[in-house]
Amino acid sequence: MKLPVAERLIVEDFPEQKAWIAPMFSVINRFITNAFLALNGGLVFSDNITGQEQVFDFVYTSAAASFPKKMKWKLADKPRALYVVEASEETSLLTRAPVMVLAAWEYADDGTVSISSMARVSTSGVATLTVGYRYKIRVRVTP
Repeated sequence: MKLPVAERLIVEDFPEQKAWIAPMFSVINRFITNAFLALNGGLVFSDNITGQEQVFDFVYTSAAASFPKKMKWKLADKPRALYVVEASEETSLLTRAPVMVLAAWEYADDGTVSISSMARVSTSGVATLTVGYRYKIRVRVTP
């Protein structure tokens, strides 16, 4: 659903209250405009969703050698979800392509989030990461 065009509150509509209502309308109109702009495509995931992001940049050699990947959890509430926000694989020095990656993760009592494995998803199905390829994977963990 698209948001309707925001109406501005106009001081002239309240002539008897003009002295005290003008400062209030200024604040309210600014808030309405900012909310409208944000909700119409101005929201940025990393700026507006509580959580932590981390980039893992590594050459995949094997599951045992390449994992676990860990990050220290700094927020008060325990993490509930891990999202792969961005992932790419580098097949050669000149070729980097976006890929879809799933991650298996867990939260430990020592306050770390560990990624124990990742899988590459394509139209062919789900497979392990490709040995020898460099992966750059940004994850976001949210409470």
